[in-house]
Formats: sequence, C-alpha cells, structure tokens
Amino acid sequence: MSTVLKPPPAWFIAAHPERIFVMQMVRNGRAYGIRYGSAGPDCTTSVDIVTPSGKSCGTASFSAGAGTCLWSSSGFIGYDGTFVQRVPPPNNLCSGGACSCTWHWWTSFFR
Repeated sequence: MSTVLKPPPAWFIAAHPERIFVMQMVRNGRAYGIRYGSAGPDCTTSVDIVTPSGKSCGTASFSAGAGTCLWSSSGFIGYDGTFVQRVPPPNNLCSGGACSCTWHWWTSFFR
C-alpha cells in the first residue's frame, strides 16, 4: 500500500534483465503477471506468474493468431484475470490512420 514509487526488487531485475515487460496484479492481488514478448511473426505473448517474494508459479503463452504484431498491442490482463490480445493482420487492417479492432480473450485465465 505504498504511496511512493520504488524500484523493482532485486529478484525481479535478475529474472528479467533485458525484456520489454509490463507487470500487473493477478490472482486477486496475490501474484504478479509479468507480460513480455516482442514484435514478430507469431505474435505470441508470454506471461510469467510470480509471488510477491519472487517465487515462480509458471508461464502462460497466448497467441491470437499468425501474423506480425506490435509489442504495444500484444495484450493486457484485465482486473478480473482475463487476458486480452489484439488479433494480428490480416484480421486487423489499418488504412489512412483508421484500424479495425478484433480482439481475442481468455476469460478469467488468471483468476
């Protein structure tokens, strides 16, 4: 319940030294979901689940389909534990600054 931004714990930096990541609370606040991945041909996003002390509970990988995606659209974890990922092209097309948005989700996966 800190009100001050602090650096990540040492175990976290050691486990994720050079990854692009986003950390979110999962399992009703009992664990962290650490999302990482990259832009690439398979558009797969992986999420490590760890306890606040750093103990790994496993990894889940998600792919909404084949195609190249951007890291910024590789997915997020909702408050109810649902993982949501944007479907890559050709199902999401952009033209003239407007994009269609098609999403795939795994309901309450991290509950």
